[in-house]
Amino acid sequence: MRRWSIIFAWILAIGFGYLALREAQVLSRTLNYNDALENPQNLADYSELTPQFMLIQAWALQQQGNTQQALALYNSITQADPADFAQNNQQQIRETALYNIGVINLKQAAEHWNEKGVWAYTEVTMPLNLAKQAFKSVLRSNPRHWNARYNLDYALRITPPPKEREKQGMTESRSSVHAILPGLPGGGP
Repeated sequence: MRRWSIIFAWILAIGFGYLALREAQVLSRTLNYNDALENPQNLADYSELTPQFMLIQAWALQQQGNTQQALALYNSITQADPADFAQNNQQQIRETALYNIGVINLKQAAEHWNEKGVWAYTEVTMPLNLAKQAFKSVLRSNPRHWNARYNLDYALRITPPPKEREKQGMTESRSSVHAILPGLPGGGP
């Protein structure tokens, strides 16, 4: 009986040691992520970063106003093999990258819209279409992502109407609206 209790004690000690080792790994990884969030400039080469650190680096670039490099990093996250994301339970990282791509493009479109209005049709519609695609991708993978739903709705609301084509045969130009309205004899109604 004493022999079984010693074996059982060893098994428990090995089990607790294994659990302690796993928790130490999680704690170490968490400390690394927190350090990266506090000091994103310390992250080195983009090609060797994990998707988590790439997301942190892209977010830091976005906060600094360097949106083109941030977009490049976000796109590299979304171009990763979807099997890797499903396998490592990192689908949320991909969704966040897609959402941030949509936000950056939506901000660019809104800035052009506010500066120049409909006159900047191409500068508004191109980033707006990219933003709508990104938000739709997020909603396909997670229909409960309310921020993506709200921003997609906003993007749809500020989408300018399609450009009208010039009508063939309309060569006249009139200087006044009153010139084409029929006159009422004796004044108005």
